[in-house]
Amino acid sequence: MKLRIATLLVFSAFLSTGMAATAQAADVAPATQASQAINPTGQQLRSLVDEYYHASVALNPLSAPDMGVYTYNDQFGDYLSDAWIARAKNLEQSYLNKVQQIDRASLSADDRITYDMFRYDREMALRGFDFPFWYLPLNHFDSKASTFADQGTGEGSVQFATVKDYEDFLKKMDGFAAWSHAAVARMREGMVKGVALPIPLADILQKQLRGYVTVKVEDSSFWKPIANMPKDISPADRERLTAAYRDKIEHVVNPAYTQMADFLQHDYKGTKTLGYTSLPNGKAWYQYKSDLNTTTNLPVAQIHEMGKKEVARILREMNQMKAESGYKGDLKSFWKYLQTDPKFFWTDPNQELADYKAFRDKIYPRLPLFFNLMPKAPYEVRPVPKETEDTAGVAYYNPGTPDGSRPGIFYVNTKPGQQLPKWSMETLAIHEAAPGHHFQISLKQEQQNEPEYRKFASYNAFEEGWAVYCESIGREMGMEKDPLQYFGKLNEEMLRAMRLVVDTGLHSKGWSIKQAEQYMHNNSALGAGDIHSEVRRYLAIPGQALSYKVGQLTFTKLRADSKAALGDKFDIRAFHDQVLSTGSLPMSVMQTKIQDWIASQKQ
Repeated sequence: MKLRIATLLVFSAFLSTGMAATAQAADVAPATQASQAINPTGQQLRSLVDEYYHASVALNPLSAPDMGVYTYNDQFGDYLSDAWIARAKNLEQSYLNKVQQIDRASLSADDRITYDMFRYDREMALRGFDFPFWYLPLNHFDSKASTFADQGTGEGSVQFATVKDYEDFLKKMDGFAAWSHAAVARMREGMVKGVALPIPLADILQKQLRGYVTVKVEDSSFWKPIANMPKDISPADRERLTAAYRDKIEHVVNPAYTQMADFLQHDYKGTKTLGYTSLPNGKAWYQYKSDLNTTTNLPVAQIHEMGKKEVARILREMNQMKAESGYKGDLKSFWKYLQTDPKFFWTDPNQELADYKAFRDKIYPRLPLFFNLMPKAPYEVRPVPKETEDTAGVAYYNPGTPDGSRPGIFYVNTKPGQQLPKWSMETLAIHEAAPGHHFQISLKQEQQNEPEYRKFASYNAFEEGWAVYCESIGREMGMEKDPLQYFGKLNEEMLRAMRLVVDTGLHSKGWSIKQAEQYMHNNSALGAGDIHSEVRRYLAIPGQALSYKVGQLTFTKLRADSKAALGDKFDIRAFHDQVLSTGSLPMSVMQTKIQDWIASQKQ
């Protein structure tokens, strides 16, 4: 799936069914049936959550379009002033106080999940204000400057269909310029306080910012709405808007990006140290980042050791698959063989698509053995559009409609050099489509009568953790039986395991970039370019890369705990339904839900 950084709302503005027995179907009911009869306390909770949702969107207008809210399309947002920080913190504290006044015990099972999730988010958001995130307003992986550029193309959440749409974005351009000045001011303050980006990241960032500035206005991504202006806009408006956009790009947008880039290149004093633990209160800050992204409270030292154990286990299994495949050389040469032999790559795009479709048709009849809940719609396999082949990655998933009228779409990159090898096909399809992201996202969308807050909630540890968990049960579902296909699963799993070691190594153990890169080179078939970008990603967004493997391991443990507690009563279908029936949740909330489910099954 395309990278999605799940943060709390205040930071990124949200910082046919399977065959089921009647008794089992009753276990899946909380997401739909419980909400049909809401008691007064439940209604109080829902009203409170809705109030927060709308207040948070108003405070974070840049991200509002992602939530389908277009009321604030003319606003960029503040995010950096003392007044905004105070308002944001007050919002979190006031709604935490309010939710604490609600009697959780009197809520329905479904509303208790909303309560736990909402309270968890408010408490985590308030913890975040202990650390001066405003001194680090930009990095090359997570930046309002890049979000703004994406919106300016008109190809994402911000649409340019009417004259008002164009006029709104002209105002947002002014807001961006104001924010860019504030970002430079905050970074200056951070330098004095000892809170700054490492020098290598500052250099990457300034080059990225310059990339948004073009010599010719017509080459700017912000010009695309003008080049693609709807034909029904009148000639007079077309001429006026064209002139206005030319002026704004030349005299407002480009200077804002250039100003930030110049500051980073010439005046910014980045830190010579790399990890968060070198920042003031950095050890606690990194632990918070880990907790935020994994939605657990696992100590980072424990995560580091978990990662090393997983890397060792995966290496053992890789050697076993190498032997089963009949290859006689060592593991390093086996990696090179698999990555370079032409027979492992498609030359015919139609055959590649046909192979992925054949796998879909192979796995779908097996899924009712593992799930009662299944999405209303299947998924289609399509090629990544030609115009985005070079930037889209190897594959991604786009959800269909909640009613099943439009299927989900699994996009596969068919361009040579951009595709995964054939031996990764089954694992990729399981992760991106069924039963990975297609199941999780579709079933989340199909929930009935849930608050908007629940519908738009997104936690990377849950969503990517679920997809990686699905990879881990491929053989159990009758897939990945070929040694090379199972090796493909191990190859993907190795990246997630190494992330636990390298992310924590960089931010809690003083690792150098060279040390981190060497570790990944020693334990995987990743190329030098991939390793280079991965390590700098972990430096830029600490803790985010931990979420994939920690999420998967949490699901695996919850399943093992459930099976141990229930014995013969354990049903894998019922367990999976419990995981998927209530949308994306913090893993700590999911743990509580599963514990309650185990207790109910014992009764």
